[in-house]
Amino acid sequence: MKKELNRYRLIEYLGTTTRVIHTQEEYEDILKKTDKYNNSKKSKYILGNIKREKQADGSYLVTIHVYNRLEPAMGITALDNLTSVGDEKDLIQKYAGKTKSREGYTPDIQIAYFENKDAGAPETVHYDRRIKYIPVLYSEDKKFLDQNYLRRCLKYHADKRDYGFFMELANTFCFHKNVEVDIEDLRIAIDRVRNQGYDSIFLYNAASILLRNVILEYDKSGHILRDSEGKYEISRRRLRDFGFFIRDYNTVPRKIVSPVKYNQSLSTSKLEELRQEKEAAQKAREEALRREERMEDALQEDYALTYWDQQEGYVHEDYEIEIDPVTKQFRRK
Repeated sequence: MKKELNRYRLIEYLGTTTRVIHTQEEYEDILKKTDKYNNSKKSKYILGNIKREKQADGSYLVTIHVYNRLEPAMGITALDNLTSVGDEKDLIQKYAGKTKSREGYTPDIQIAYFENKDAGAPETVHYDRRIKYIPVLYSEDKKFLDQNYLRRCLKYHADKRDYGFFMELANTFCFHKNVEVDIEDLRIAIDRVRNQGYDSIFLYNAASILLRNVILEYDKSGHILRDSEGKYEISRRRLRDFGFFIRDYNTVPRKIVSPVKYNQSLSTSKLEELRQEKEAAQKAREEALRREERMEDALQEDYALTYWDQQEGYVHEDYEIEIDPVTKQFRRK
């Protein structure tokens, strides 16, 4: 049986830290120190998703995302067993003594892993030591790991002739190895049912075969692996991927969870605090503007008196006043 890799971590997103550097050598040194820190079992945090941006003065601003390490690296099944005993609130309560989010912020707890291979798709932003998320499995999500339940979902969408569902299913799993033929068969089934009058059972059959094959565990040569009883081994990760695709399909609004931002909602009290801070800042700006206007009015009054004195022949030795031809305001010459 293929052993699960201790690749996944339960983490809490904390934010970013920045550095200013000037050379490539400095950047490479940051990456080396990051690797050393992350590999230490004593480290309290995980550092990753590092990006470098060139500044106007020729320097570089390096942004490093920081994650609180709630559990050591472990296999995905072990993590699922840990999180699926309750819901999100239960998980947050379980780690209440370890989370470091500021008061008023709900801890943003996720399952993360380092992406070590090129996914092939172009990146909008390039990150070094790239960290990605996969969904956390809670108690209510367990049914999405049940193959019989997933097939019932596929049958439902086939009966509804939900072509968009099956097109998105094909597009989501077309990059997986060993299922290229199944993806093509699903696309053919979509065309035949939609355009050639075939029965919707063709959609179900093609999608069901894709499910069967995409969740199998393969070796590097593409051979299906078997367990000690001769049964085909199932990839827990790909079963999760398929199940969460069905769970999240057509969710409105679909919550996009990102490893480079805070994904939770602020508490009501924190939102009120931020609203009050914003209002206070706006009032301070308005009051400062009024003070400037009052000072300008007083200055114009003083300039006017000086200007009239000059018109009567009184000379001020330190400065003279004139009228700006554009603004019609008094000003010093």
